[in-house]
Amino acid sequence: AYINNMWNVAIIGCGKISFGRNIYNNAYSFNHFDIVNSHLSFKITCVSDYRDEVLAKLNKYKEIKKYKNYKNLLKFNKIDLVIIATNSENHLNIIKEVNKKKIKTALVEKPLSNNIRELSSLVSLKSEIKTKIIVNYQRRFSNFFKKNKKNITKKSIKKIKVNYSRGLFNNGSHFIDLFIWYFGLPLKIIKKKKILQIKNDFICNFILDYNGFKIQFNGNNKKKFGNSFSIALKKRLIIYEKNLIKIYKKNLKNGKKILVEKYDDSDNIIEVYNYLNLLLKNNVALKSSINDSIKIHKVVKALI
Repeated sequence: AYINNMWNVAIIGCGKISFGRNIYNNAYSFNHFDIVNSHLSFKITCVSDYRDEVLAKLNKYKEIKKYKNYKNLLKFNKIDLVIIATNSENHLNIIKEVNKKKIKTALVEKPLSNNIRELSSLVSLKSEIKTKIIVNYQRRFSNFFKKNKKNITKKSIKKIKVNYSRGLFNNGSHFIDLFIWYFGLPLKIIKKKKILQIKNDFICNFILDYNGFKIQFNGNNKKKFGNSFSIALKKRLIIYEKNLIKIYKKNLKNGKKILVEKYDDSDNIIEVYNYLNLLLKNNVALKSSINDSIKIHKVVKALI
C-alpha cells in the first residue's frame, strides 16, 4: 500500500549487504537499510532472518517487525517491495513464495541463482512469476553506463579486459551482465584456464568473442585483487575500478594518456531505488530481469 507517499519494504536476509555497519563490524559501507531510510519513497516495515543472534541485534529498531521465518513475514504484512538478500541457493524458493502472496515487486541480490543446473528452473520461472523481479546488477541503473551505451559500440572498441575476484557468479557476473546489455550474447565463449572451485562458486579465465573484438576475463581468489575493467576505444580509454571511472585520451605528441574526465559511480544503488519507485508506479519498463539472468547462466554454462 502506498501510504503517506511511501512504499512498504520488507527485507528477507539481514546480512552485511542488508544492514552493513549498523549491526556488523567491518561491513560494507553500502547497505540496503541506509539507502531505503534515506529515500523519501520507501519505508522498511518488516525484516526476516533465521539467526537468533542477528534478530537480537535488530531489536534496537523498535518500529520494524522481525520474523525468524520469512513465510510469516509474507503472511502477516502488506508489502510493496521485498528485498531478497539471502544465500543465492535460497532465492528461487523465496521468489515462488513472494509470487504466491502477489507482492508487486522484488529486488533480488545477485546472482539470481549460483547453481547452473537451475537454468531450466529459471526459464520456467519466467513464465510463472507475476511479481516483477529485478536482480541487483547495479550498473544497468548507473547514469554513466546508461548515458554511454550509445557511445560504446562494437565498431568503436579495440579490446576490453576485466578483472574479477572471489567468484564468477558473485562478482564476475556483474561484468558479464554489463557487456551482454551493451553488446548482446557473444559469438563464442573460450575458456582459457582450468576452473578453480571455491565455496558456492568458481573462478576461471575466459574470453567473450564478438565480431571484431574480444573481452578477456581474468579471475582471482585474492581479496586484494578487486573488480575492475578497461575499455580501449579507438580514441579513448575507459578504466573502471572501485566505483571510480576514469576516461583518458592519447597525447598525439608523446603517446602518453591524458586524464580528461572522472566519474564517481558509487551512487548507482540510489538509482536502483529511484527506478524501483517508478516501477511500482508502473511508469517504467522492467529491466535487469529473470530473462537477463538466464543469459548470464548461458555464458557460465558454456564454461563448465
